[in-house]
Amino acid sequence: MNQHNSIHFTDDDLLYITALNENQMINVIACLDLSNLTTRLNQKWSKVIESSKGNYQLLSILIDENELYLNYKSTHVYDSFTHGTILGFMKFELMTVQQLWANGFQYNKTFVDSSKTFISEFDILKNSDSQIEYLGICSHTQKNNETDYWMEFSLMQANSSRGQKDIKFTEIQVEQRCRDVKMQNSQEFLAVTSLNIGSTISLVIYQISFINSTKVSIVQTSVTYSGFIQTLHAMIMDDNGIIYSGSDNGYPRTSSVVNTNN
Repeated sequence: MNQHNSIHFTDDDLLYITALNENQMINVIACLDLSNLTTRLNQKWSKVIESSKGNYQLLSILIDENELYLNYKSTHVYDSFTHGTILGFMKFELMTVQQLWANGFQYNKTFVDSSKTFISEFDILKNSDSQIEYLGICSHTQKNNETDYWMEFSLMQANSSRGQKDIKFTEIQVEQRCRDVKMQNSQEFLAVTSLNIGSTISLVIYQISFINSTKVSIVQTSVTYSGFIQTLHAMIMDDNGIIYSGSDNGYPRTSSVVNTNN
């Protein structure tokens, strides 16, 4: 493995990791036990995922109760004229690592744009019987350089009992990077983003409501903190407060915003 894409720590001292062998295009999910650290890490389990369909990568990890979600990106070459990039999610049973479902989707983009599109943050909300899952998604399309992104907000509804999915999209052409997403209900989620270096705005908070298949409401709030030149990380907490960290002339700083719904 020569590329580590994501890691996730849990309260019970477990470390989940996704890694990629770029030469063979083999992805691995692994769980390591950190409760009794020695010179060797204790591996609880690992799973190899191969794909015969082009460039395939497992990216970020989310764990919800006894289930593990991964987002992936798969670039396909159908023929010499037709290409396409599929973004999507896989769901696994956490203890047995059995795959429960996989759902992918494509944006309406040219290949040049779609090949530079990836999911950066997502969150899960389940209905009462856990048969329907709602995924709030923030993805990006890289434009002219590494720090130039256009954001897409999406809402996916996955029905595991029927094997069906429904997804809604909206795009914002702004140079921002999503840092976290938090589902509020089956039609609405929060997203917190940061701007590029040099902006006077520390954070932008979005409240995205997909009212129906053709209508979306987006409420935007900008947060300015003069001590920050660049926000590097942010997290939406369970009470919808936001904690974030950044830098000021090379010195790290941490601050917080609370009651983002008010």
